Amino acid sequence: MLRGVASTSIYKGEEQARKAYVKKTLTRAVDELKTAKKKGMKMQKAEDFIKELEEGV
Repeated sequence: MLRGVASTSIYKGEEQARKAYVKKTLTRAVDELKTAKKKGMKMQKAEDFIKELEEGV
């Protein structure tokens, strides 16, 4: 048992659906990034994003 892990589960048959979802999501994010760069939009820095998240909590 891993330290700090209370329990684990094994999911059968869902791995393909999960991988497809992750691929679709990442592809959409990359496409949005490319589109924003072509339009000359300024990208948000990671530090600014984290700060924004912390302020929202």
